[in-house]
Amino acid sequence: MKIKGPLNVIYFEKGNSDSFKTVTIDNVKDFTGVPETFHNVKEIDFQALFNFSDYAVDIYEPLNEDCTDFIIEYLAKNKDDDSLRGENLEKFSGCLLSELLPIYFELGFVNSLKKVYQEDITVNFKLIVQDLNDNLVLSYEAKLFKIQGLIYALYTHEDVNNSFINDEFKEFYQFNLASAISQDYMFIKKNQKFVDLEKMYSISPLTFEDMSFKGVSKSEWLKIYDNIIKGEVLSYSGEVKFETDKGSPCYFIAYLSPEFHNGKLAVKFNFSDITSFNKTVEQGKILHDNLVVCQKLNKFALLHGDNRGFFGWDDEIYNILEFDSEEVEKIPQGYNIFDEYMNDDDREIFEGLLNGDCDFLHEKTFKISTHKGNVKYLVIYSFAQVSEYDPSYRWIVTCVQDVTDIIIIRKQLEENSDKIKKGIGEKEILLKEVHHRVKNNLQLIVSLLNIDLHFNKDDPESTIWNTIDRINSMALIHDKTYQSGNLESANVNDYIVTQASQIFNLYGTNNIKLITDIEDIELDMDIIIPLGLMINELILNTIKYAFPGDSKGHLSIKLKRSDEGMFLKCL
Repeated sequence: MKIKGPLNVIYFEKGNSDSFKTVTIDNVKDFTGVPETFHNVKEIDFQALFNFSDYAVDIYEPLNEDCTDFIIEYLAKNKDDDSLRGENLEKFSGCLLSELLPIYFELGFVNSLKKVYQEDITVNFKLIVQDLNDNLVLSYEAKLFKIQGLIYALYTHEDVNNSFINDEFKEFYQFNLASAISQDYMFIKKNQKFVDLEKMYSISPLTFEDMSFKGVSKSEWLKIYDNIIKGEVLSYSGEVKFETDKGSPCYFIAYLSPEFHNGKLAVKFNFSDITSFNKTVEQGKILHDNLVVCQKLNKFALLHGDNRGFFGWDDEIYNILEFDSEEVEKIPQGYNIFDEYMNDDDREIFEGLLNGDCDFLHEKTFKISTHKGNVKYLVIYSFAQVSEYDPSYRWIVTCVQDVTDIIIIRKQLEENSDKIKKGIGEKEILLKEVHHRVKNNLQLIVSLLNIDLHFNKDDPESTIWNTIDRINSMALIHDKTYQSGNLESANVNDYIVTQASQIFNLYGTNNIKLITDIEDIELDMDIIIPLGLMINELILNTIKYAFPGDSKGHLSIKLKRSDEGMFLKCL
C-alpha cells in the first residue's frame, strides 16, 4: 500500500528528552538526497562477516575533528533487497551523510554521532515514522558506539529492512493501528481507527484509567509510563484487556513509545486487536481441558509419532501404565515408553504402521503388566498418514484406552450368564419333577378315595375328612420343602412332628400322649410323601379306634436309619 501525504519523522536519544525532534516531509522521496561528493573509504576488517550477522551495521567516519559532517563508510545491506531506492548500496560508500540523508541533520542524528565520537560514549536512539493521522509506518531502535576512530550504528536486520524503500515497488509498510496520545495521565487524542474500535466493541469511550497491562500492577506500569515521558525507556509493549458494554472482553497488544505533541513530550499508544486470536486460544484451552476430562473418565492416551523417530505421548499414558510423577520426570522427552510393554508380534504390527505395511490398526487388544506389576488390558486404535509434500514422511496418531474394568465386567457377566443358564436348566428339571409329583399325588389321593368309598359306602363324610387330612399331609410336605429352599428334600423330623401336632389339634385329642423319636435327617420327596401318608393313617386310626371314650394312652413314633435303610416303629 502506497503512503500518500506528508509523514512525521521522529528522532530521540534514550534518557535525553532534549533530543526529541520531529520533522515533517511531504513525500517518501524526500527522505534521501542525491550525493555528489565522495571520499576514499577505509578497509574494514571482517566486513564480509556483517552479511552473516543477525545485526545490521552502518559505519560512519567524521569528516573533520569538529564533526561537521560524516563520511558513510558502510551501509547495512538489506537481506531481501540489495538496493537503496533501487540502486546498489556500495555506490554510496564514501559519500557524505549530509548529501545522502539530509533529514538526519534536521533530526539531530549528527549531534548524536558527534557526541559518541568526541566523548567516546554509547548512545541508544529511536526513529519513528508515522503519517499525519498518527498511524505507525516505521519504527526501529539502534545503538551508536565508537571503535578505532569509526562510529558503528548497530540494529537488527528486521529494522533496517524498512529503512530505505524502493519508491516504485516497496513503499513504507503502514501498520493501520488504533492509536492514542497521552499527556499528564490522560488520553488527549485518538485516531479514527481507535474510535471505530470503541464503536465496534460497544466500549464506552476509553480513558487513561481503563489502561491495565496483563501481569503488571498499576503502579509498575505507571512507572514505565513516566520513564517513557523522560526518555529513559524507548518503548514498551504488553497485552491489555477492556470490558465491553455487552459484557464480553476484548484484547489488544499495546505498543508505547515517546511522542512530541503540541510542543510537549507525550506517550503514543498503538493498539493491535488480538481479540479473535485470544478467543481462539481460549476455545482451544477449553477443548484441551475437555479432552483431559474425557481422558480421565475414559482412561485413554494419545500418541503422535512418525517414521523419523519422533514420539510424543500425552501425560495420561503414564497414569495408565502406573508411573509415579517422580518417575515420569526421569523419562527422556520423545521416548516411546509404550514400546517396553509390547511383545514382538504386537511391536511388529505397530512398526508396520510407520513403515507403510498398513494404514490403520483397529481395536487391537494388548494384555500388559504395568510398571507396578498389575495386569491390564489395553485397546489400541491407530491410523497413519503420508505427507502431501514428502511421500517418504509418514506420521501416525494412536489412541490407547485402558479397558481393564470392561474386560473384568464382561468376564463376570459371562460367568453369571453361565450360572443363570445352569439355574434355568435346574428349574426346568424341577418343574418337570413338580408336575410329575403332582400327578402322582393326585393319583394317590384318587386311589385312597376309592379305598375309602369301598369300606365306607355309608359314611361319605368320613371319606371326605380322611381325604382332607391326606391332602393336608401332602401340602405340609410341600410347605416344608419350599421353606427349606431345597426342592428335592425335606427334614423328616420337622415334618412328622408338625404333622402329628396338627392332627392332634384338629381332633382335640387330649387323652393320647404323642411321643416321637425321629432322627434329624433329610429325605427325598419321593420317600417322604408316602411315608407322611402312612404316618397320617396310623395317627388317625389311633385317635379313632385305639382309645375309645376317655381312656388314656400314648402313641410312639420312632424313625431311625439302619444298615438296611430306614426303620419306622409306631406303638
